Amino acid sequence: MSKPSKTKTVYRVESADGKLGLWRDADGTWNPKFHLLKDGKCRNMPMEDCAIYRKGGKRWFASAPSKELLRAWFSLSDLRDLEKHGFCIYEFEVSQWCRVSDAEVIFPRDAVAARRQLSIVAIYPESDLIQWPVAKYWDKAWNPVIGCRKCSPACKNCYAEAMMERFGYLDEDGFPSFRPCETKQKRPPRSGVVFVGNMTDLFGEWLDEEPWTPPNKPIPSPVSTFISATLDGMRRCFAGATGPTYLWLTKRVQRMCKALHECRVEVGRAWWNLDDFMRTPRSMGCFDNQYWGFTAENQEWYDRRKWDWRGGAPSWAKGWLSAEPLLGPIDPGLRYIAPEDQPFEWVVVGCESGPHRRPCKLEWVERIVDECLSIGVPVFVKQLDLDGSCERDISKFPKHLRIRQVPWAEKGGPA
Repeated sequence: MSKPSKTKTVYRVESADGKLGLWRDADGTWNPKFHLLKDGKCRNMPMEDCAIYRKGGKRWFASAPSKELLRAWFSLSDLRDLEKHGFCIYEFEVSQWCRVSDAEVIFPRDAVAARRQLSIVAIYPESDLIQWPVAKYWDKAWNPVIGCRKCSPACKNCYAEAMMERFGYLDEDGFPSFRPCETKQKRPPRSGVVFVGNMTDLFGEWLDEEPWTPPNKPIPSPVSTFISATLDGMRRCFAGATGPTYLWLTKRVQRMCKALHECRVEVGRAWWNLDDFMRTPRSMGCFDNQYWGFTAENQEWYDRRKWDWRGGAPSWAKGWLSAEPLLGPIDPGLRYIAPEDQPFEWVVVGCESGPHRRPCKLEWVERIVDECLSIGVPVFVKQLDLDGSCERDISKFPKHLRIRQVPWAEKGGPA
């Protein structure tokens, strides 16, 4: 037991009056009373009524010795459930304590020098939650093609199409057009976080059509050849975590997976199938800066595209999810997947923007955020539907949703 002259900071989840507390056992299982609480049948009695918490005629109370361990005991969704039942997180300064295990410290109430209530997000360092302060998570965009075709409900109020109309893009007949066509952007930007194709879907079926009659000259090759040339140029110019970060996004997941399997890159004087090349030592660092994502607006489209990705993506490809615009609840189901099999390196979530935006409930966003935080997948809350408006200012978000994590921040990339 420590000397009384010293103090220690510990953390505990308990009721406001301190008579009811919760913790997880060392093996990770819940104290049985927690299950009673979730069933709404918990009695108002001290939790620490077992022998180990009685020393010297005093009752000793269980706590976590660090915020990190408290986060290990309770997921964000657990803490929100407990808040609804009147429980809060408290930080204690104690002058007397006893370490039961590496994960648990107990203390008597008469040794408490200070007791402070903490918000849920206070147990997460701000630097871990806000790694990118603005809603726009890319620095630059690169569009070797502009234009697209609608393929799911998320496309209804397409912002790219609205921009084309706003800035007066006209087809060969002089009418507003969003038909796919080549641009003069032949080379990708050499720095920053680059959104690849934010004005198109680079895996669109029109790339295979012969001819596909855009207003400018047609792309003469199918999608796999087109993506091969694009990736090969990227690989030769920049590779590894110190270069730019490229974010690819599609709604045509099967076509993206097929293209990635068929891609070929030039190494030395030989052309390699990308899958074969990525299994060689020479691929070290190649495409570490590439993230391959898909959009999912509700459960139906999430399920479709998730299984297409999990069943078809090459093992080397880093996946990410854009749940924006979020038009319905999504249960990601990531908690049921082993860590080594997780399909996403990153998740972005946000409401729809624009004058014709459709509603997005906060609980839909919370569900995705909770799951990502509980399993350690970086999550980025881009924008929220607050009082009927699309809010991008993170300082106006509910505190528990002020989260903008990016996977490249941990690797020394732009942040």
